[in-house]
Amino acid sequence: MPNKRLLALVAVVIFLTALLSGCGSDDSTTFRYDISSEPKNLDPQVSADPVSLLIIQNTFEGLMTHDKDGNLINGVASSYTVSDDKLTYTFTLDENACWVLNNKKQDPVTAHDFVFAFQRLFDKYTGSPYIKQFLCLKNAADIMAGKQPKEALGVYATSATQLTVELEYPSDGFLELTTTTPAMPCNQQFFTQTKGKYGMDNKNIVTNGPFSFYSWKQGKSLVLSKNEYYTHAADVSPEVVGLYPGKSDTEVLKRFLNGTTDVMSVSGEKIESLVQQGYGYAQFQDTTWALVFNTNDKVCSNRNIRLGLASAFTGTAYQNQLPIWLKNAGGYVPPVVTFGGQPFRKAAGLNILLPYLPENALASFQLGTSELSTYEPSITILCPDTEPFSFLMQFTQQTWQRDLSAFVSLKRMPLEDIQTAMKSGKFQAALVPFKPDSDSAYDMLSAFTSDSPKNIIGYADVDYNSLIALASSSPEKQAGDYLKQAEQKLINDAVLIPFAYQTSFYALSKRSKDIVITPFGGRLLFKYAQKVKKK
Repeated sequence: MPNKRLLALVAVVIFLTALLSGCGSDDSTTFRYDISSEPKNLDPQVSADPVSLLIIQNTFEGLMTHDKDGNLINGVASSYTVSDDKLTYTFTLDENACWVLNNKKQDPVTAHDFVFAFQRLFDKYTGSPYIKQFLCLKNAADIMAGKQPKEALGVYATSATQLTVELEYPSDGFLELTTTTPAMPCNQQFFTQTKGKYGMDNKNIVTNGPFSFYSWKQGKSLVLSKNEYYTHAADVSPEVVGLYPGKSDTEVLKRFLNGTTDVMSVSGEKIESLVQQGYGYAQFQDTTWALVFNTNDKVCSNRNIRLGLASAFTGTAYQNQLPIWLKNAGGYVPPVVTFGGQPFRKAAGLNILLPYLPENALASFQLGTSELSTYEPSITILCPDTEPFSFLMQFTQQTWQRDLSAFVSLKRMPLEDIQTAMKSGKFQAALVPFKPDSDSAYDMLSAFTSDSPKNIIGYADVDYNSLIALASSSPEKQAGDYLKQAEQKLINDAVLIPFAYQTSFYALSKRSKDIVITPFGGRLLFKYAQKVKKK
């Protein structure tokens, strides 16, 4: 009797051959997507760029995962139990879970692979950007502070298929954390064999998720094929996922409209036209545009100067002139971010900005001017050279001139140049977007602690640092309160002025469905994707 798995693999090869030769564009089990660039690093514990995260989320699986509706379901774990005090999780792993390299079955995925992955997160030599997301693990804070070795982390393998995780405090979001890329397993033996090249290409990575690597042609294509050894292979609809880098915006749109690709990240300006043409879409209010001040600058380091500008800011004056994809912001953390199972904005307040009080603003600004004493302050603001951001900043500039007699000049330039200037520290203020990489208000707010490498505005406040530290080491409810206070402090100190929330859009082809689109990480999951049958 023919081997069913062998036949399935042969079928995949046929599909892939057609895909790579440019044929089979109507194949009902092939999906294509134009990616913005080549992936930078496929190591789940350190990767941070969107393309790498997309690939990791489609080729790896953690203890838990999601169904197509976003509900938590078992991943590598076939079952789990939670202690009465919610401090100990015991996972039983599926004994059929295995690693795959170039479509070939490798070793089983074991509890030791998860122990090694979590310990890598807290290894100072790994340099993971995700370490603070996992401070709920027992001894995590002490390990991060260098008080205990990484082996003291509360993650233990009691057998090959039994994993115990101990928490420092109860966390309702812990199971969700196990679905994120840094919580993916890592095979220690394979990792060591790569000799520092782990995740740098498809030859130096083993995967355990719904898809595995078929080919990677730099600058041309990265093709994933269905992993027939995946424990839940029966749930995987596509046979092939083709990813194509290096296309211009014009090419991306053309390829989507002619049916070459199945999903596209699309700007707010173009989504309305696509919807009118009958394309489906997903949307997330996931970006906050804010004016940030360089507190290392002599003028912008003055809190009263900043308070004067913030108190003379009014977004309501231009709200009717915003496009459909921009709305007035009420805080720094965008509406898409949740905490404790509900939107963070609902808990922290829909609008926590300083009220528009021109008289108070003028008093603060004049006080700040007198404190500088040596000269009349002037501020140059770096502003994107695209609309409506140039308009928003010019409108605000005129308001400040009217209410404060403030000398504020605008320097319009491409956003990439603004970000480069900010990294060099050569700026006073800049209007820039903030887009979270994960569903974590903590991650967004901890970026402003004085020791954060992401803190390029020089903000250093002992009380703010303390609030973030308390949030990282407290049970969920108290942590939420500390994060609310921290965000409010950013606003009250006028370190930044949130201008607007931006909505991101993804358009779906008329013949595709069940491509899971998420606002964080890799954003696209192809596991459940299907083609709509032609009538």
